[in-house]
Amino acid sequence: MIPTVVIAVDCRPLIDKRISGVSSYTKNMIEALSKLDAVSLVLFYQNGQKSEHLHEYYPKIKWIKKSSMFFHLRSWVKREKLPKNYFEKKPDLIWIPDRRPFYKTCIPVVMTIHDMVPKLYPNTLSLKSRLWHKLFSTKKLIEQVNGVLTPSFTVEQELPRSVPRRVTYEGAVLKGKGELPKGCPKKYSLFLSPSDPRKRPEWLIRLAKEFPKDAFVWAGLKEKDPRFSKKKLKLTPNIHCYGEITENENIGLMRQAQCLFALSRYEGFDLPVLEALRLKCPVILSDISVHRELYKGLNFVANFEDLRSEYLRSRHQKLNLAKARGDYTWDNAAKMSLLFFRRIIQDKNR
Repeated sequence: MIPTVVIAVDCRPLIDKRISGVSSYTKNMIEALSKLDAVSLVLFYQNGQKSEHLHEYYPKIKWIKKSSMFFHLRSWVKREKLPKNYFEKKPDLIWIPDRRPFYKTCIPVVMTIHDMVPKLYPNTLSLKSRLWHKLFSTKKLIEQVNGVLTPSFTVEQELPRSVPRRVTYEGAVLKGKGELPKGCPKKYSLFLSPSDPRKRPEWLIRLAKEFPKDAFVWAGLKEKDPRFSKKKLKLTPNIHCYGEITENENIGLMRQAQCLFALSRYEGFDLPVLEALRLKCPVILSDISVHRELYKGLNFVANFEDLRSEYLRSRHQKLNLAKARGDYTWDNAAKMSLLFFRRIIQDKNR
């Protein structure tokens, strides 16, 4: 009989209600891990104030009342030891679904690192984000954990060879029939992105200028987003902008779009591409490492001229549907993660 492994999951990525790749990853991995045999999850978060919506998601979640800001400031100088009775029962492993400092503890700790943006593209981040990642660099955080999960080999290859790591990929769960946001045009091309310069929004704007009679939808755009640099972009009238959208609206937009633009300079996984693939939405992909690793198709673009050509093909419904190179599901990601967790626990106990 396989012994039950107790995993404590740090739910801090879910404190902010904003939908993001990390929050989607955290929620779906918790759900997938909870379905596995011989797994017991202890959900917790540390924050100065109680986050009511987290207790609505997970009624049994444990709230540790401790200011994260002060904890981070102190841990920059010297790592604190994990307080006694932090958990009612000592878990076998602590899993942190996103990069962040944690206590010094004898309990094995595994962290997920989703990408290497702070190292490779720091200029796309806001001053606050750059300072944060300067204080707590990837190298410094890795020194504090026993193992690292990554969503792709593109990220895994950038990590120091000394740390145990495992590529788990990700999945896409699409629930609902889909609906369009109010005022959405009937025919459009779709761009899903926050105000992140790394996503190449300037290509979208240039394309919209060249095709003023065509409609473009930019969803996920927020005028004030503290995560990214404040590069101002002048939008054209034929770009219809939406801020945060619901999961159902995301499905509706992808189902109706003549194509999705995935133009990023760099990604750790690029989950919207997989979602579009599942909904049979053609995707125009930037020619970057992770896109080549995960998907196969003929719609890769290396520059704006390539983008214009592929866009013209999309107007006549001549784009090929991208295909995944593997079976990317949350269930598979959870199973691979659990195998890695058990390996870390075993190595720690030797």
